[in-house]
Amino acid sequence: MITKFGKTAVLKISGNDSFLLSTEGLRIDFDVRMLQGFNRAKFDIYNLSPKTISQLSEGDKYVTLEVSLHGGPVEVLIDNMYVNNSVTEKRVPNTITSLYCVDSLRKDVTSKHISTEISKPSLINIQSKIATDASKLSTKGGLKFYNHDFPEGWLTTEPLMPTRTYTGEVGDIINELGEQYSFASHIKGNVVECAYVPKSYNIHLSGQVDRGTIMLDTNNMRSNPIIGMATLQIESNLDTRIEGNSLLDTSNLVTASTEDGFDVLTIVKDHLKSNVSGYARFLVLSVQHIGSTHTNSWSTKALATRATDGVKVAQYNWFGKE
Repeated sequence: MITKFGKTAVLKISGNDSFLLSTEGLRIDFDVRMLQGFNRAKFDIYNLSPKTISQLSEGDKYVTLEVSLHGGPVEVLIDNMYVNNSVTEKRVPNTITSLYCVDSLRKDVTSKHISTEISKPSLINIQSKIATDASKLSTKGGLKFYNHDFPEGWLTTEPLMPTRTYTGEVGDIINELGEQYSFASHIKGNVVECAYVPKSYNIHLSGQVDRGTIMLDTNNMRSNPIIGMATLQIESNLDTRIEGNSLLDTSNLVTASTEDGFDVLTIVKDHLKSNVSGYARFLVLSVQHIGSTHTNSWSTKALATRATDGVKVAQYNWFGKE
């Protein structure tokens, strides 16, 4: 568990066939956002040579960010992201080059257009056909789906219609399926991970009770988590474990604030676990990792939704009266 700030970060940049540079020894600021649909990142690199700046604008470039905390092992925070755009500006005395990046899969596959007709259109059959058709558009690998937590039969049930046609951008089709079949999708490498997002009436059917969780701890929080009846917002020291579709466990947290802005709840040990719905696990919908090699503002912010039932609390416990 991370208990203090740490700051070692190296950005490695390569072209299609060759390694270009490592930013070791240079200042970099990073803002990585793991969002539904596809991930985005912005990197500010200080004082690159004019020759290197020129090389960054020639051909396709890809970046990998490696971080190490308190002398610990090097961890890859993001890998092989495509540099969609680069901008250089002079801020005396520094020259700052900003790289705007998206997933390589977004560039090569999910931004492409397809038109596909699917027979027996269960969700698993739809995913298989989309993956096959979309992969034909890529010269750098295919598209795969990995499914988390769906209730029994959710993936394989076939609707009454014998066929269905999907037309449009692959990413938009996946988002449409997410709304229809209640899942959140995140890109991880060349895989689209789909995690079931349960409703209040069928939360007990979710397979999330069998999946490993990330245990949150007060020592790592930068502020009190905001726990609502079905949502969780946290800000912690940089935590590379947290990514889209992770499951967070709040049962070790002993302070919380209500989402409606009431005073911070100061509660005794185990009270939150036994009495507040925050005891439930939460499915991460979006994550933001922020840091810099030259400041101590390393942090992870996450928004999550309730994944399993917790112990419900009576209304008068929230508002002080019956």
